[in-house]
Amino acid sequence: MAPMAPTHPLLLTGTLLALSLSPAHAVPAPVEQSFCAPQQAGHARFDLCTGTDGNALRVWVARPTCDRAARPCRITGSWTFHPTTERTQVYAPLARGEALRYPGPGTYDIEAQLDIEAGGRRTQEQVTQGMRYTRADSGPRLSFAAERRKDVLVLTVRNSGPAAARGVRIVVDNDRYGVGAAPTSERMTADPHCPGANRVLARCSLGTIAPGGAVSVPLRPDLADSAKVRLTADNSVGNLSQQL
Repeated sequence: MAPMAPTHPLLLTGTLLALSLSPAHAVPAPVEQSFCAPQQAGHARFDLCTGTDGNALRVWVARPTCDRAARPCRITGSWTFHPTTERTQVYAPLARGEALRYPGPGTYDIEAQLDIEAGGRRTQEQVTQGMRYTRADSGPRLSFAAERRKDVLVLTVRNSGPAAARGVRIVVDNDRYGVGAAPTSERMTADPHCPGANRVLARCSLGTIAPGGAVSVPLRPDLADSAKVRLTADNSVGNLSQQL
């Protein structure tokens, strides 16, 4: 699929996949690669477009116009995205120009608040839309989990996607000792993936993880307990971040 270059990108301050003025319970249009739908919200008309290559997912607005004179206008918004059948599973916010990791085939609901500006006039509109994505997953799908084994905390990174994850990196950050701490030779891990690790920070380069593969890093529980872990890869969209 050719790179998607939105001419009027949305400012995304919440989470989003796609949007329309159709009721959420209506049968949503299928999205295999990309889809644009004419929309109207208050005095604004625009095309709401979404597209995915199976790894990344993007949303953008095209041809926004306002009022009967069809003047160009500015549309920004805040967004909430969740699977239709699981409203408590909300995906992370998406900032302007970023892509969301494609969550895979399924039906999703979008609830959006729109800010529309034109000719010095600003209005707010609320819209809800269901969208059905049919494209199969591509790219890596990374996750991590920590398990206590006797006196070691084992952090394991897995790739459940259909493609290898390249340039996989984890950062384990425990700032409990970061401010005003005396110098020490203690290290959170002695694993060769994590050269230069100390009691506060471990930066680990895990290389390439094949589909279905995993890499583990042993950590000292007393130093890694409650640490924050951030996981990234060269060809993975977004990053995962959570506290142990």
